[in-house]
Amino acid sequence: MSRELEKLQNKYTSLCRMTFDPAGDFSFQRTPQHDGSTHVAFDGEAYHLVATERGLELSRQTTRDEDEILYWMVRDAAFWAAVRYELENRVNAQDSRRMIFMEWRRLLARCGGKFSERLDAEIDAILKENPFTDG
Repeated sequence: MSRELEKLQNKYTSLCRMTFDPAGDFSFQRTPQHDGSTHVAFDGEAYHLVATERGLELSRQTTRDEDEILYWMVRDAAFWAAVRYELENRVNAQDSRRMIFMEWRRLLARCGGKFSERLDAEIDAILKENPFTDG
């Protein structure tokens, strides 16, 4: 593993332990799994968060900023944890995003202000375009 990815792994583990489980073992994929999941690559200049499925690249986010890729990775992990939370605690006739967004915000707040503020802005933009629809 490259030194950059090792350093990134250590920071990611630390953030995930703050967010989810202090005793957890958190690692990210470094090679494509081709199942829709993401992996992280470093090309010597930039980090890439890439999702692939069946040999096709579905998405790619690229940055030179280590904090940026850490945000993307922890944000995504927290989102899927929030979705699981909503599924386990579903409230009928309520837009599922209400609970998902609440839990997502709660989880990312554990990482500190920068991550929390960014997520708040993203959720606010989503809700501006697509307000909650209960019913």
